[in-house]
This record gives sequence, structure tokens and C-alpha cells, in this order.
Amino acid sequence: MSYSTTIRALVTALKKIPSFSSPDYINRLHDKARHSPNIGVFFNSLVSFPTFGPDADSLIIDNVDASAYLTLLAEATAAQALSDLDPSVDGHNLRSCANQPNAQISNGTLITNLTSLFYGEYINTYLRSIGSPDLHTLSTQPGLADAFSAQLQVPQFVQGEVYTDMAAAGDHKFSLSLLFACDYLHHGPGQIPSVDADYASAPSSTVVDTWTQQLSQNPKVTMPDVVAFVRRRRLSYAQLQTAGMSSPCP
Repeated sequence: MSYSTTIRALVTALKKIPSFSSPDYINRLHDKARHSPNIGVFFNSLVSFPTFGPDADSLIIDNVDASAYLTLLAEATAAQALSDLDPSVDGHNLRSCANQPNAQISNGTLITNLTSLFYGEYINTYLRSIGSPDLHTLSTQPGLADAFSAQLQVPQFVQGEVYTDMAAAGDHKFSLSLLFACDYLHHGPGQIPSVDADYASAPSSTVVDTWTQQLSQNPKVTMPDVVAFVRRRRLSYAQLQTAGMSSPCP
């Protein structure tokens, strides 16, 4: 089965997707985390930002039950807040109950996990808004994931689409979205391989290796340019660390 039309439509859509808004992401993360049952006692004290997106009042993100991540994030954030209490008002020495280094480490890991889920949700919401099938729907099509990965490695595509994005100023969201979609189509929502654990075997890793090899042969590109581009991809593409903490909703 040929998926050339489907792939072309997805590539075109990802090229036009607006930048991922950091303030909107932070607000949505805040609203999601405030629904964690372990901090329910503070629910009414936590300011709610304007809700948007699907499942605004639940712990579901991109059709994935993210309650484990959000609950741990709420606990780590509370622990960090305790450790920052002013000694003059901490009459019960609550600061001693919190392990700030562990809380900071946990927060960093959890933010990475949640960012991957939110970015998948962001892409899917955009695709549906323009009348296109989302990544979750496309991931169920037999053979499409492999066909998409193969298309990303075609020399003409790399020297055309990828080179143009690399040479342009900006955040390279087009290339990053292509790589994210590549892994999403293979693994589905909430199962994007992590940079540290499974990245080397991820489909996007193979694509990036191919891009590096082919772009380095372009006379218009210097090796430092290629290295900088790939390094930005590795640092900016927040991937979900699959630790069995999330699962698709029924």
C-alpha cells in the first residue's frame, strides 16, 4: 500500500504548525497537576488558568493516563517548596522533612516526560483542527510508520526539506516535529523512547544519523553546522522515558 499522499499531507501540516508556546504549556501543566489527588487539600488555593485543549480537568494527556507523572510532580514540587521555607516561619522545622536534591532531580525528569506527552497532544490537536488525521490515528495504519521513516531518509528530502529547515534561523520546529512524529507513529502515544535509555534504537535516531551523513556531503554545509543542528535536536527534542508509568486510556 502506498502512503505517499498521506505522508505528503502530514509533512505539509508539520511544516505549518505554530511554535509550541512555553507559557501555554506551563499553564496547562499547572492546571493538570492541581488535579492530582495527593494535593487535593490545596486545590482551591491553587489559581486555575484558562483551560484549553481536550480533557482539561482530568489527568489525561494525549489519551494517556498521566496520573503517575502528575502525582509525582506534585509531590516533588511540594517537597521543594517545603525545603525553601523561611526558617523564621518554619516553627515545626518542616524543611527537615524534604529532600531538596531529590525533589529537583525528580522534577527535571518528570518535566521531560510530561513535555513529550504535551507535545504529542499539541501536534494532534493542531492536526485535528485543520481536518487532518492525528498521529494517534495514523499510528494504527499498517506500514505507515516504516514508510514515513523511509521518506525522511530519501536524499532529495534531506537535501531539500531538512536542509532548508537547518539553514533557516529559528527553533527548527519542523525538523523536530518530523522526528517526534517518526517515533510516535512507531510507538504510539506516551511511548516515545528516552534520550538516555532507548534513544540509540529509536527510529528517529536512525533518521538523524542519515541526516548527518547526507547533510555533511552538501557543499553548502559545514560540519560544525551539521553538528550544531544535530546537537540542538538531541537537546531540544524532549522524549518520554518509558518506565511503565503511563498507559493509553481504554
